[in-house]
Amino acid sequence: MRFVPANVLTEGMVLGKTLYDHSHNVLLNKGHQLTVSNIKRIVDLGYQGLYIVVEEITIDNEEAKDVVTDEIRRRAKDIIKDTFVTDQYDRAKREITEVVYKIVEQLMSNDALVINLYDLKTYDNYTFEHSVNVTVLSVVIGIHYGLSQERLYELGFGAMMHDIGKKFIDIEVLNKKDKLTPHEMDIIKEHPDFGAELLKNIFQVNEHIINCALEHHERFDGAGYPKGLKGKEISLNGRIIAICDVFDALTADRIYRKGIPAHEAVAYIIEHSGTHFDADLVLIFTDHVAPYPIGTSVKLSNGHEGIVVSILPKYCSRPVIKVLRDNNHKIVRQPYDFDMGELQNLHIKIIEVINR
Repeated sequence: MRFVPANVLTEGMVLGKTLYDHSHNVLLNKGHQLTVSNIKRIVDLGYQGLYIVVEEITIDNEEAKDVVTDEIRRRAKDIIKDTFVTDQYDRAKREITEVVYKIVEQLMSNDALVINLYDLKTYDNYTFEHSVNVTVLSVVIGIHYGLSQERLYELGFGAMMHDIGKKFIDIEVLNKKDKLTPHEMDIIKEHPDFGAELLKNIFQVNEHIINCALEHHERFDGAGYPKGLKGKEISLNGRIIAICDVFDALTADRIYRKGIPAHEAVAYIIEHSGTHFDADLVLIFTDHVAPYPIGTSVKLSNGHEGIVVSILPKYCSRPVIKVLRDNNHKIVRQPYDFDMGELQNLHIKIIEVINR
C-alpha cells in the first residue's frame, strides 16, 4: 500500500489501514472501498491522506505499523487536552507519567527505529497532537543519543508538556489567521515562561523537565527566546525539543498555512544545523526520521518512478524504491526493488514527490 494525499483520493480506492475519527471511534475499516461521500468527509475532517492498497506492490512494512500504538497516542492526546482545559494537575501529573513510560518502553523495544511521518499525521487538533508528535520524536533522539531510561522519561514528560504555557495565551491570538502584530508576537513569546512556572510551582518537577517548556524556542546561535541562550547554554532537552518542535510544526496544517512535505521540513532542519539547531543532534534526527516515508510516490533522477517500500536507520534519505514506471513513463511489467543505499546507486537521487 501507499500513502495517498487527501486531495487526490478517488472513488473505488481500497483503504489499507483502519481510520479513526477525532473521537477515537472507527471511521472506516481496513479494506473499505472509498465512496465520493467518504472522501468528502475525510477532506472536511482535515485528514492529510490515507494508506491505500496497491495490488501490485508488496511493502516490507505491509501493516504500516506505528512506532507507538494508536491506543497510546489517543490516550496521550486526551491527557494533554484535559490538562489544557482543566486545572486537575495532580491527576494530570500521574497520568502523563504513566503514558510517557509506555511511550518510552514502546520506542526502546524497537531496535530498527525509523519514524514514518505519516504515522504521526493521523489526526487533527494541532496543539494536542503536536505535543504527542514532539514527544515521540524527542524520545527517539534521546534513545540514540544514549540517554538513560530515567532521563528519557524526563525528556518525554517535558516534551509532552512543552507547550503547556499556551493554555494561558488568548485563544484568538493563538488561532489568528492573519499575521501577528508585534504586540501579539510578544504575547506568544510569553508561553515558555508560563509553562516553566506551571511545571515548577504546580507540577513540582525537576529542572530537566522544566527546561523543556522554558527553552524549546531557544536557538543554538542565540537568536531564540525567551532568554537568548546560545550553544550549550541551552539544556540538552531544550536543544532536542527545539528540533522536533520545528519539524512537526512545519509539516502540520495550520489555520494560516498548509504543512510542507517531510523532505522539505528535513531539508530546513539540515539547512539550519549549527545555527538554529545543535548539529550533533540534527545528525541523529536525520538518521531516524524519514524524509520520504514508506508509501511515498517518487521520481528518480534517472527518470524512473516508484514507491518507497523500505527504510533503514542512517539511510533514511536513501530508501528502497519499488520501481513501477521506466524513464519513458511506461509501466514496468515486473516491478522491482531499487536500493538507493547501495554503492553503485549513490549517483541516483529523488528529484520529485509525486502526488497522484
